[in-house]
Amino acid sequence: MEDTPFDVVILGTGLTESVVAAALSKWGFKVAHVDENSYYGGNEASLTLDEFVEWIDTPPPHSSKISRASRSSEVPPFARQYSICLCPTIIPSTGPFIDALVQSGVSKYSSFRLLERIAVYDGSGGLKNVPGSKEDVFKNQDISLIQKRRLMRFLTFAIGDFEQSSELQDKHDLPFTVFLETVFRLDKELVDVITYALAYSNKEADSILTILHRIRRYLRSAGRYGPSPFLVGHYGGIGEITQGFCRAAAVNGAVYILGKKIISINAAETLNQSINEESPKSDLSKNHPQYSVTLEDIPGPLRTDVIIGTNPYVSNQFLSRRQYSPFSSDLKAAYKANPIARCIAIIESPISMSFPSKVGEDDNEDSEQEENARNSNDKVDTAVLVLPQGSVSGGSSKFSAVALMTGEGTLSTPKGKYILYIALPVEPDAAVDPSQILHPYIDVLLKLGREVAQEPIFTAFYIENAGETSPHAVGDPQHNVHGSWFIPPPVPLEPLGDIADIATRNAENIFRNLLDILDNDGEHSRRVNTLSGGIWPQLIDLEEEEV
Repeated sequence: MEDTPFDVVILGTGLTESVVAAALSKWGFKVAHVDENSYYGGNEASLTLDEFVEWIDTPPPHSSKISRASRSSEVPPFARQYSICLCPTIIPSTGPFIDALVQSGVSKYSSFRLLERIAVYDGSGGLKNVPGSKEDVFKNQDISLIQKRRLMRFLTFAIGDFEQSSELQDKHDLPFTVFLETVFRLDKELVDVITYALAYSNKEADSILTILHRIRRYLRSAGRYGPSPFLVGHYGGIGEITQGFCRAAAVNGAVYILGKKIISINAAETLNQSINEESPKSDLSKNHPQYSVTLEDIPGPLRTDVIIGTNPYVSNQFLSRRQYSPFSSDLKAAYKANPIARCIAIIESPISMSFPSKVGEDDNEDSEQEENARNSNDKVDTAVLVLPQGSVSGGSSKFSAVALMTGEGTLSTPKGKYILYIALPVEPDAAVDPSQILHPYIDVLLKLGREVAQEPIFTAFYIENAGETSPHAVGDPQHNVHGSWFIPPPVPLEPLGDIADIATRNAENIFRNLLDILDNDGEHSRRVNTLSGGIWPQLIDLEEEEV
């Protein structure tokens, strides 16, 4: 490697870093992508159950995101047939992430299924379906006729261009729940459904516009690939897709080195530019420091103009060279997230998703057909269940918990097994035991529709921290734009449906900032601005792939 300079060396194969690698390599820059782990994905990886157990028992190097971890002592059989995602998420059918998948060709390496159900726990042992379309509203027999009309008015408002609407005039500072109650006169049950399960809002500080923009993105995603706005990735979800971006980068010439320890990273003031064929695209001036990265068992260092890597890799000599990749100002709310208490449970039967209906004014001749449809809800393979604050005895009175269930239909479990991901925000620096605070939620979920709760065959618990973010937003004059060591923002912990899109937008920010450093002749930038089809430029016309 010693005679092969690179434009960029990227440390870590997390989602953001992998999207940047795919973009840079596609546009002709020389990329070396390094991960000390033996697997792709970093903190967003999809692991077999054996690998996950090792991850819990021995946290990976340069990672301080998890703490207070515990697990079952017995590991179920067929451990290699599980794909457990360290970053459980659902993917909106429209948005930056899906655009990136299609336009980069990574969708060829990925497969998905629709999320089948979203429901809210009602606090008394039952679930309420979350309506996301006009059809859902009118089929729902738990909502009175007058509330259906009011809900339809809100959904029509939320899917449209509401920014200058009369409904919002002088109401931007209201809590979102008060806004729904006063402007649209929705009852508390519907307010909870919209706030916690349609908007996935977990913070009273969320502004009305932040929540409405999120709801609009989700509503506009419905119908693209089916009735659900959301997709669930096969083989463990986002981790498998992250590996697809790495594969696309490798196809375009990126060099991948996994499972090798980083021995040292040193400054090199000059690089040997005599090897013309192998010289990278960039031609940095002396104002931009250059680096030499030495890896275990790899002959010769990796020489580069720019490094992308998180703070744990940065030694004291490079502190002044850091450039925090800024995030857009409208993403600030995602980075005010609390730590998350997580449980990953393996169960042998799906969570019961039956929805009891009211008998009354909305009954019609199709009631028998609708009852059959409700009974079929028990057999879903993918679902999101929201347990609002205060709804679970012994649970949190401040935060709602979110559970994602995936089964064999996502190709992530053996036949007849299901993975249940439960997430609950906790106060920063709170000395809590994740097993203790999450058990009330497990007990509720595993007893839904049953006389006796089912027992999980495996559980793991831990606290996940958000990680360090840029202190500045895009355009902040205090932001350092002269560094050559880029610190990518961590992938946010919530909301469940925003994770992939936010990571993709962060990747685009890094990509465009790198162009300013790497592309001195401006040729690449001009073509990017002309032909950009998303987070990276289109070199050829791409037909939209079926996801």
